[in-house]
Amino acid sequence: MKRLGEPTMRQEVPQALIDKYRGELPDLLLGYWQSEGFNQFRHGLYTSINPDAWQGVVDEWVAGTVFEQFGRFYAITRTAFGKLYLFNRQIGRLTIEIACGELSTGSLSQVPPEDLWLDVSGRFSPHPDHWDMLDHEDKYLFDRALKKLGPLAMDEMYGFEPSLLLGGPAKLENLAKVDAYTHCALLRRLIDKPWVPFTDIGEVLGVDTAELARQAIEEHRAKGG
Repeated sequence: MKRLGEPTMRQEVPQALIDKYRGELPDLLLGYWQSEGFNQFRHGLYTSINPDAWQGVVDEWVAGTVFEQFGRFYAITRTAFGKLYLFNRQIGRLTIEIACGELSTGSLSQVPPEDLWLDVSGRFSPHPDHWDMLDHEDKYLFDRALKKLGPLAMDEMYGFEPSLLLGGPAKLENLAKVDAYTHCALLRRLIDKPWVPFTDIGEVLGVDTAELARQAIEEHRAKGG
């Protein structure tokens, strides 16, 4: 809140939902839900979200990727442009870059249970610019989108029309206020599978990671990426 200011929108979290995720999500996050609820900051720049509402979208994006073997991932926060931040009890964090069709993580090394809280606290620590998006001229979009389109509801986001996945440019005039769940689900159906830029898979997968990365890069280039 020191970085983002007081929430511009807040929803209470039912105790039943907190109890449901006990043991699945770190106690640090559940305590935040209990005391602060689900919060939207800066009229939609960054929002803490209900994993239940996003589970269908998350499952669609993770299915068929190398991350599927680690079990279920849960969406815990998101940005105004649909970047989803996920949590998994084995590897910690995973990010879905909805606009560009990418899944990324710093490492697939398994995270010790005592360090899992770091993956949650880190979701609220970066500078606000980290949650913004750059346009085709490398200028931040959020404040201009807010002025043009107005603040976002808890279930809305700013989406590009036409989508970046269809070759549309990242311009302010191409942004529209859209239903977040529907838009994220539709973007997944525009691609065969998400792009995964491998960084450090280690021994977890038991595969030749260099060859795996090479194949992924060739597939991406073949599709014009």
